[in-house]
Amino acid sequence: MKSEDFLSSLTLLCLGACLLATAYHTILYLYYRDKLLLHYVAYLGFMSLFIFIRSPLAVYILGEPGADKIIFLLNEGLQVIYFTLYINFGIHAVEVTKNRDSLMYKGWVFLSWVLLTYAATVILLHSYGSVLPAWTFVAMRSFILVMSMVLLWRAYAMKVSVFQRWILAGCIYFLFCGLMSFISNSLPESVLIFYPLEWLQLANFGEILFFSSALGYRLKRVNNERQLAISQAIEEKAIAQQLRFEKESAIIQTRLEERNRIAHDMHDDLGSGLTKIAILSEVAKTQLLQPEKAKQQLENIAVSSRELVDNLQDIIWILNSKNDTLESLASYTREYALKFFEPLNIHVKFTYPEEITEVRLSEEQRRNLFLVIKETLNNTAKYAGCKNVQVLLEQKNGTSIFTIEDDGKGFDVNNTRSFGNGLHNMKARMEQVNGRFQISSSSQGTVTMIAL
Repeated sequence: MKSEDFLSSLTLLCLGACLLATAYHTILYLYYRDKLLLHYVAYLGFMSLFIFIRSPLAVYILGEPGADKIIFLLNEGLQVIYFTLYINFGIHAVEVTKNRDSLMYKGWVFLSWVLLTYAATVILLHSYGSVLPAWTFVAMRSFILVMSMVLLWRAYAMKVSVFQRWILAGCIYFLFCGLMSFISNSLPESVLIFYPLEWLQLANFGEILFFSSALGYRLKRVNNERQLAISQAIEEKAIAQQLRFEKESAIIQTRLEERNRIAHDMHDDLGSGLTKIAILSEVAKTQLLQPEKAKQQLENIAVSSRELVDNLQDIIWILNSKNDTLESLASYTREYALKFFEPLNIHVKFTYPEEITEVRLSEEQRRNLFLVIKETLNNTAKYAGCKNVQVLLEQKNGTSIFTIEDDGKGFDVNNTRSFGNGLHNMKARMEQVNGRFQISSSSQGTVTMIAL
């Protein structure tokens, strides 16, 4: 157990394992760009260099005098450096660096500079053939053991994952072998199981197994999280594409329905109007020898033509996206009502707010709202027998309310056979756009409330 062959074999085994781990984790770092891997590679690199100068390979390459000189020059300094990098890796592994204001983190930054300064001083002194007192060797080893125990405590306190449990196991193993190496320095050779350097090599080899396993688990978890994130991103993209497709389909469907509605309106209003004009024209031609009758037909043709033009203007106004505000609707209603009631000698009064709060109306909203207002005004002109009409606009709690009042003869709201279907249609139009339609009447007149 104490032969030079065992120490040489153990050293070469550790060197091979360390070099392989360094190369493997360097490749992993280049792929994952995980900074923890970079700290581990730095630690493995200096550990490899330390093991190399103590291995038979260094003697074979440099010769025994050269190897002894390198050992004298670098042994203590390299050992302290790689111990420092070992603790640095552990500090990052147990996430001390997440809180840079913590006492432990600040203490580690200060102590790492102390260790590295000590290592550089030792190498510099050895290059001039000088050495530090023996107590510095003992003090540095004691300090490193204390830091290892602090790291062990921190790993124990943070053991919430498999990765951290592997780190904890590696710290315990390294601490045990480090203590045995430290103790064996003061024991007689006759009672030694392993020499100090052998304990150190055992610590290095076992630590590589523990820490590499921990990092392997960590990278597997990271890879699984990446795959999950990719799957979620693909799923979210598919959902987004589906939503976009549904939205585009809805837009196309809306446009198609709007085109059909426009075609229907034009067929009902313009088509029937043109048909009426054509029929009246044919009748007028047959009455050319009867001037009075022909004149009446020509008057009817003129009225129908004006109605047709008005209906076409209404359709054009509704389709124009620039007219998508409540203020625009109020202005168009005023213009329509004045022009409509002027030939009938009916006075129209408008009571609008001094400043109309901006309210955006969709095409369906302004279409239904205007057609209901228009139908109300038409009913007033035909059936009310009034002299005055008042159009009132109010805005209350986010609701816009048009109120149309007349001083006509009124009607029985429970007996609306003459235009009851029209009232039903107006109510249905407002319900389509989440609005309200109410009408009340008495002998003093009729009040119609249209709210959106």
